[in-house]
Amino acid sequence: MFVVSSGKDYNPNELKPNSLNVEIYGDELVDKDLMESLKRNGQIESVIIKEDKTIVSGHRRWLALKTMGIDKVRCEVRSFTDITEEQEVLIECNRQRKKTASQIYNEVKVLEKIEKDKAAKRQIILAGSRHGGKTDLPINLSEGIGKKGDSRSILAKKIGVPETRLETIMEVGKLAETGEPKTARKSVNINKTKSITAPTVETQQEEEKKRKEVVKQAPSIKRVAKQLMKDLDENKTPVSVVRDAIKTINETPSIAKDIEEAKKITPERSIKDILRESKANKNRLAYVGSLSNSKIDSNAWYTPKIYMDAVREVIGDIELDPYSDEIANSNVNAKNYYTIDNPAETKEWKCKTLWMNPPYTAAIMKPAVNKFVSEYRKYNFNAIVITNNATETQWFNTLVTNSKCFCFTNHRIAFETYDGKNESNNTRGQVFFYFGNNIEKFKHAFNKFGWCGAYDGE
Repeated sequence: MFVVSSGKDYNPNELKPNSLNVEIYGDELVDKDLMESLKRNGQIESVIIKEDKTIVSGHRRWLALKTMGIDKVRCEVRSFTDITEEQEVLIECNRQRKKTASQIYNEVKVLEKIEKDKAAKRQIILAGSRHGGKTDLPINLSEGIGKKGDSRSILAKKIGVPETRLETIMEVGKLAETGEPKTARKSVNINKTKSITAPTVETQQEEEKKRKEVVKQAPSIKRVAKQLMKDLDENKTPVSVVRDAIKTINETPSIAKDIEEAKKITPERSIKDILRESKANKNRLAYVGSLSNSKIDSNAWYTPKIYMDAVREVIGDIELDPYSDEIANSNVNAKNYYTIDNPAETKEWKCKTLWMNPPYTAAIMKPAVNKFVSEYRKYNFNAIVITNNATETQWFNTLVTNSKCFCFTNHRIAFETYDGKNESNNTRGQVFFYFGNNIEKFKHAFNKFGWCGAYDGE
C-alpha cells in the first residue's frame, strides 16, 4: 500500500521522468493544447512523484509547465511498497489517456508480468500455509486470474479498451516480435504436451519441414506485423482489416511475403486490397485457368485459338501474359507468364508485348486493371486486353479511356475449359482493348468479331 505525503512545490528541473513511462509511451512530446489549458486555468492536478523525485504520473503536465518556464510544479509525493505497485499506479493514472496500439501493447506486457509475479507470490503463500508456515505477505487468492480469456477481459477493463481490439493488438505485437504464426505456436504446444507415443519418422520429417517453413517466413511476418501496428497507431487501417490480415497470416504464413512484394511495387496500395486480391486467388477465383497443387480447375475458361491468332497478328509474339497457367499458355504461347503461385501483382511487367485476360472476380478486377494501366504507363508496351462488357463499372471505363481502340464483340465468346470443350454458360459479351499505335491493323484483325471504335475524349 502506497503512502501519500503532503503536497509540495518543486522546480521542474529537479524532477526526473520515469524510465517505465518512456518504455511504455515513448518520449513525451509537448502538448500545446495542455499548455493552453494550463495558461487559462493553472495547474489543477498535482504531479505524482516518488521520494527521489522520479515522476510516476503527470509527465505531460510536467513537460508543459517546464516548457512554459514555470519555476514551481505542485507535486504529491508517494512511497510504494515495491516496484510492482509503482508500475500499476503509473499505468492506472494513464487509463484515460488517448493511446496508440503500440502503447496499449506495451502496457499489457507490463501488466501481464505484474500478474505473473503476483501469481508466483500467491503460490508461495499458499504453499507456506499448507505446510503450517507463516508469512507477512497478505494473501488474497481472489486476485488471481484464471483462464486466459478472463485475463484479457480484466486487462481490457484495466487499460480502458474493448476486448476485441486488445486481442488484435496483442496478436499483431506477438507476430512483430516473434514472426511465429499462431498455428505454429499451437503445433509446438501440442508436441510438448501430447507425446504419449513416440512420433514416426514421417511425422518428425513433416514437423521439421513445417518448422523450416515458419523460420523462412518469419522475417516477412515480422515486417508486415510491424507495418500493421504502425497503421493502427496512425489510424490508417481499420482494426477489422488488421484482424483479417492477422487471421490470414496465421492460416497462410507465406501471404506475408506476398504483401511485402506487392507493397514494394505499389507502396500506395492498401493491405486491405492486397488481402482481398490474395483471398480471391487462394479461392481459385482470380486467374482464368489457374493450376494449384496439380489440381485442374474445372471452371477455368481459356481464350480460344482463333482470337489469340488475331492478337498475334496485331502485336506479334507475346512476351508476357500476367494472368495465366500452363494450359492457358498452350494457346497464348507467351514467352513469360505469371500464375496463381507466382502472382503478377508482386512483379514488374517489363516487356514489349503483352496479352491480358484478367481475373473477372469483382473483388480484384479493379486492382488488376489499375496494375495494368500503371505498368503500361511505365513501360509503354503494345498490349491487348480482353474483359467482359461491363460498361457500368469503374475499371471498364479506366480501360476505355486509356486504350487507343477497342472491339465490342457481336457475340458471346465460347471460352474453352481445361479439357478442350467450349463453355456455353457465358452470359455477357466481351471487349478487346488495344494499347498501341497501329490502330488500322487492330481494326483489320478484329472487325470480323464485332464493332471497333475509339474513345474520343468527350
